[in-house]
Amino acid sequence: MGGDEIVLLNGWFSPFGARVYDTMKRITRTKGEDQERAKKELLDIFKLLEGELGDKPYFGGDEFGLVDIALVPFCSRFYAVETFGKFSIEAESPKLVAWAQRCMEKESVSNSLPDSKKVYEFVLDVNKKKDKIYSVGRRVWTTKGKEQEVAKEEFINCLKVLEGALGDKPYFGGEEFGFVDVSLIPFYSWFYAYETCGNFSIEAKCPKLIAWANRCMKRESVSKSLADPQRFGGHEFGFVNVELIPICSIPMRLVPTSASRQCALSILQMKSVSKSLLDPHKVYDFALQLGKRRGLSR
Repeated sequence: MGGDEIVLLNGWFSPFGARVYDTMKRITRTKGEDQERAKKELLDIFKLLEGELGDKPYFGGDEFGLVDIALVPFCSRFYAVETFGKFSIEAESPKLVAWAQRCMEKESVSNSLPDSKKVYEFVLDVNKKKDKIYSVGRRVWTTKGKEQEVAKEEFINCLKVLEGALGDKPYFGGEEFGFVDVSLIPFYSWFYAYETCGNFSIEAKCPKLIAWANRCMKRESVSKSLADPQRFGGHEFGFVNVELIPICSIPMRLVPTSASRQCALSILQMKSVSKSLLDPHKVYDFALQLGKRRGLSR
């Protein structure tokens, strides 16, 4: 960080800053080889930061500066990352941890950041709830009979927990539309699909939650940002199609069923899609070369 060189450490628009958050999240959400890769990536990033820090007390020198302010929030996640990943950041990056401890000695920093152990407990709780609601929700629209009935009951129980947290408030945060509402309202786009596939009514079981969702949808910023629940399937090009279109880059001869091939071909006829995807043949060649490098034979 000298001369005319500018090193962007973080920013809301920066994929490099997002990479740190994403790598930390992968350590807390994965196991085995995936987790080991994430740990290695994170430690490589920390080594780069240590190189920039050098022997200085702070990144800007002797004074606590802008770069320190930008980076210090990561420190509150260290304990959670170490606990989930079963490794020591200090053992690999002692200078960075010493810098973090130095920053935390400042009252303005320690009072502004959440307790690291509470962050761990929060991540643990979120992991459990996310795993459950995703797996249960998926079972509602991918199963039939008794298994689907069990999934529907579990799904409604999850929603009732949310309804209990909402209580009689208009929004989860109280009178104002807040962060928790922003985090949860995207699930509403899936409700119609769940109800249609499971042949049940969420409103009949959780009326307050649906009233909250309707209240949120009256906000222009919400209604214009979410997919129409009734466009998740059928003959209209909706959210599910957008999620699945990257699969269309797979060469057609490798797509297993004729129905899947027909679906992919119909999507590819849209100019906005065809111009956005990679050439399937190049994808195939890349996959073939990657397989050879990894010692795999076709």
